[in-house]
Amino acid sequence: MVIAYVSGGLGNQMFQYAAARRLAQYRGVELKLDLAEYSKGGDQRPPGLEEFSRVIGLHKLSITATEATAAEIAATRDPYFKRTTLACIVRRIRRVKPGFLWPPTHYREKQYRFDAAVMELPANAYMVGFWQSPKYFEEVGDLIRAEFAPKTRRFSRTRGNTLQI
Repeated sequence: MVIAYVSGGLGNQMFQYAAARRLAQYRGVELKLDLAEYSKGGDQRPPGLEEFSRVIGLHKLSITATEATAAEIAATRDPYFKRTTLACIVRRIRRVKPGFLWPPTHYREKQYRFDAAVMELPANAYMVGFWQSPKYFEEVGDLIRAEFAPKTRRFSRTRGNTLQI
């Protein structure tokens, strides 16, 4: 199973989804989304910017992925991803010794440009990053375009030119 950590506005969400969808399709596994960033109705904003909180927009599209359960996330995500004292210490050690206590299933974007290694991640992966390059998903472009189509509503014609939803 591939799990994508989703954050940011709709544009970022779409890039994150597309890259993870390509990997899931390539590996023949299910795609799940970690929507913890939006657990309080919107993403977590710094003090003073709470009014500009962004919501999950992928649900308005025809995506096939579902939300990952807490157990699925815990099985793949770095246990030191949280904001705890121990996690802070481990992350500081990682600055000196990269890979220290790093789970093989958790992959974090290393730079803001295309990384070919992402194309070969294992089937059991937790992806954190923005993945803002079409190279990550160009192989499955038709699938991505189909899933990014807005969910349709049924319209019916009434008298005149007005539409009833």
